[in-house]
Amino acid sequence: MNNLEKILWVFSTDTVLPSDLVGCIYPANFLNIKKLVFLTNHNPARTLDILNPKILIIGKCLNSNIINLAREAKKRNIKIVSIFDDWHFNPQNSRQEIIFNFNFNLSQISDLLVVKSEGARSVIKENLNLSSVVLPDCIRYPTIKIKNDLNEIPNILWFGSSSNHDTVKIVLDEIITVKRPCTLSIVTNITNDLQKLLSHKKYQNIKIELIPFSDHNLIKSAKTSDFISIPIVNDIKRKVKSSNRIIDALNFRRFVIVSKNNFHNEFNKFCYHGQLSSGIEWAYANKEKAFQIIKNGKKYIDNNFTLQNISSKWESIINNF
Repeated sequence: MNNLEKILWVFSTDTVLPSDLVGCIYPANFLNIKKLVFLTNHNPARTLDILNPKILIIGKCLNSNIINLAREAKKRNIKIVSIFDDWHFNPQNSRQEIIFNFNFNLSQISDLLVVKSEGARSVIKENLNLSSVVLPDCIRYPTIKIKNDLNEIPNILWFGSSSNHDTVKIVLDEIITVKRPCTLSIVTNITNDLQKLLSHKKYQNIKIELIPFSDHNLIKSAKTSDFISIPIVNDIKRKVKSSNRIIDALNFRRFVIVSKNNFHNEFNKFCYHGQLSSGIEWAYANKEKAFQIIKNGKKYIDNNFTLQNISSKWESIINNF
């Protein structure tokens, strides 16, 4: 019997989370692993009686009944693999405190902990003295054609969720220092706070297009962009983050400018590290080198972060059980 037939990939919400999509759903579909949405009203014992798995893989835990399911599985000698996203042990609000408590309870009964970055692995080791395996997210979006040249007026793209909106101000403040006119496209879930920030008179001379997030809108904006800006704050919250935005940006085959940071060092050769203004000027002054960096980055992504590659790593983990 195929080892994968006795695995159950468990989700704690019927809302599709981006982290679950690229870290769980895509690999589960690729490997043809059974998936289950397990909610607060579901019965752990009955679920395990019916489905009879040998291994549970648990995505981001957002409800306490997942802990009940894991405890029931433990009684039956079912192996438990748990995935931990954004766990930095320093909750900023009551909801995060609840989720971090779920994480702790789950970590104590899991046979294997999986995280998305080296930073996350080191933070769990420091706080719990538990080992974990780094298994990154896969590419989410299709690649797009590389440009032949940079536009005379650079088009800059920032994309991300509202959890990264604090970095939009970094982009805006750096654009002010660019020595040439620029356009900025922001693709995200739009909030009142973000709109208020963009309306500040300090930024009134920046041509900004605020675009509601969707896969279609992001890909369309990436096609017209010259540069993708990914500001990263050197804090504990970013230390445990997935590198998925860098992965997707490099996969779009655009020149990626990342603020200097202590994380995701494996991508250092494929991004410009520093101020947005200096990155843009460097790219215009060194176009041949800039496009070679883009090509090298795309090759690295293709060699390490395709769905097939990440799914193969999951299959290897499963087979080790």
